[in-house]
Amino acid sequence: MLSFGGIKGFNIFYPDSIQSSHAFPNLLITGIRIFNKPVTPADNILQEEQSLYLADNVILPYDKAFISIDFGALEFTAPEKISYAYKLEGWDKTWNYTDKHRTASYSNLREGNYTLRIKSTNAAGIWNKRERVVHLQVLPPWYRTWWAYGVYAALVAGLLYACNYYRTNHNRLKFELSIAGVKADKEAELNEKKISFFTNVSHEFRTRLTLIINPIKELLERKQERVNIQELAAVYRNAHRLMSLVNQVLLFRKADSGEDVLKAGRLNIAAVCEEVYRSFVHQAKTKKIEYVFACATKEIELYGDREKLEILLFNLLSNAFKFTPASGKIALRVQEEEQVMLSVEDSGCGIPAETGDKLFDKFYQVYGSGKTNTGGFGIGLYLVKKFAEIHNGEVSYQSEPGKGTIFRVLLPKGKEHLPAACNAEDNVEPSAILNELRDTPIVVDEATENRSENLLKGALVTDKDSLLLIEDNGEIRQYVKQIFRSNYTIYEAANGEDGLALAQEHVPDVIISDLRIPGMDGLELCSKIKKNPSLNHIPIILLAASSSPEVKLKGIESGAVAYITKPFEKEMLIARVESVLKTRDSLQRYFYNEVTLKTNKLKISAEHSDFLAACIEIIERNMEDPNFKVKAFAREMGMSQSNLYIKVKEISGRSVNDFMRLIRLRKVARLLIDKDYRINEAAFEAGFSDIKHFREQFKKLFGLNPSDFIKKYRKTLHKRYTLKGQVIEGKDKADDETV
Repeated sequence: MLSFGGIKGFNIFYPDSIQSSHAFPNLLITGIRIFNKPVTPADNILQEEQSLYLADNVILPYDKAFISIDFGALEFTAPEKISYAYKLEGWDKTWNYTDKHRTASYSNLREGNYTLRIKSTNAAGIWNKRERVVHLQVLPPWYRTWWAYGVYAALVAGLLYACNYYRTNHNRLKFELSIAGVKADKEAELNEKKISFFTNVSHEFRTRLTLIINPIKELLERKQERVNIQELAAVYRNAHRLMSLVNQVLLFRKADSGEDVLKAGRLNIAAVCEEVYRSFVHQAKTKKIEYVFACATKEIELYGDREKLEILLFNLLSNAFKFTPASGKIALRVQEEEQVMLSVEDSGCGIPAETGDKLFDKFYQVYGSGKTNTGGFGIGLYLVKKFAEIHNGEVSYQSEPGKGTIFRVLLPKGKEHLPAACNAEDNVEPSAILNELRDTPIVVDEATENRSENLLKGALVTDKDSLLLIEDNGEIRQYVKQIFRSNYTIYEAANGEDGLALAQEHVPDVIISDLRIPGMDGLELCSKIKKNPSLNHIPIILLAASSSPEVKLKGIESGAVAYITKPFEKEMLIARVESVLKTRDSLQRYFYNEVTLKTNKLKISAEHSDFLAACIEIIERNMEDPNFKVKAFAREMGMSQSNLYIKVKEISGRSVNDFMRLIRLRKVARLLIDKDYRINEAAFEAGFSDIKHFREQFKKLFGLNPSDFIKKYRKTLHKRYTLKGQVIEGKDKADDETV
């Protein structure tokens, strides 16, 4: 017991009566700050009507996630003995022990849900197991909210749908474009084939008209003179050929337009085949072809359109003869089984394996070895297939390049294959069109013609100009030869390759070429000749069926000097050839004037002018070299001796040796006129060692002796004049007149 005195007595204190207290104080939220500023109701971070001290849910916008929370325990006896700790679950990994510090601060909190746990001790330092818990929610920004993600998902879905829609449409459009491109390519190819078809028809028509118009014109001009049976035969043949061409075009037009109807009747197909077979007997004899018709029976009944079957067989046999060389073999066979099979077999050039069924397309033509085998139109086999299908038949072929081709046509028997609207007739008259399609032979006495040819061939040496004729049509070649044979040596070729070979072999004075020839056409031939140094001087005249300015321009650009449209007049062709050769003569006169130092008003091409200038410069530079001969001259010019000879011959009409001598004489004349050279000095300067020979050649060229030439042409040099006691030397007549 302890007692203490006071103003009113004693105060007694019993220490053993004092008991220790272990009570835990309440823990409250004493303040919330955002960006270090106390929150207000306007911040709207607490639930409605919720006291700040009892707050257990705090909602923060994303841009206000900078929060400080103040807390404190209600201990008034020994507050200094209270310690605190806090932990933000979802952010802190451990407890934060702050001792007496009563604030939890966090910044840059990411969106999400957090739990703030706060605990404290009592005055005795014992931690209270009851914690103060505050749920903290940080809202995401608007672009990371669920509805934003919904919008994003909708946008992605829309984008995927749009991409899929675009890809689908793109693929569809791409497919449609590819289909349209294929159609356009087919249409372009068809148009190109049509253009080629009409070009071929035009070429064929104009060729035939040339062989009709000119002979008739000549016959009319002769009046009372005896008629040339050969010319009349040519007129007949070509007029008949025009009729055949017209019929083929009309047949094609009817078949292609679908206007052609089947006019069926009962007929003996064996007899029909034999009749068509006879149409080619003369042609087979002419080409020495083994021609066979094979049919086991003479009577084979078939219902069909006689005219169409005749045209079908005619086209097959016509193709066989076109593609079969002389001494070949062609066979027409007829076989009767369940169906009637017609086959045409030949030993021709064959058909390339890659051709396939395109062979029966309209306007399609077979190209082999880089050139067309014949000048057809590409409608014959199209009609064959069309007419076979009209009869519910089939057409096929088997071919091996270089060994031949077999065409087979299967035709059904009976009437079942005929259209319902078709009334079959029992008796069918022979078709008149077969007579118009086939060539009727005309026998003409050609003894005189052959004798003339033999005389021309026997003339091994001639001073005539030479002419190379390149034309695939034999009758045109014959006609042009007839025009020029009396004044020219004629070489002829049927295609571009042979024509180029003949040009290289004979180097003719002029070339006449058709524009459309097998293999290398006229334009390509022109280009190759003009690129060849030994041939580029040869003038080329093109013959063509087209009068199109574009085609003419291409011909001139390729190097042709003239372009003549078929049908042409004989006089026009002769005038063009003579004009071309006259130009060559003008070139040689130009050279002669240059050598003889005469006034030269003639004009020549820059190509020839440059060549002549180069020749003069090289020869004059090497005049003192005794070893400078033709071989060295050709080497200096960068040409072969043969090419140099041809070029020099074209320009001067002289050999290379004569040409070089003329240039040397020209040099002597220049020295004698322009300088005070003696005759011997000038001759030696130009490379002449034999003065006597030099004088002879000089007089032969200039018509004067060298001494007379000096008197007539040398400029006055070193004249002496006296003026007022002084001697003045004059240089020329102009100086004399001045003095």
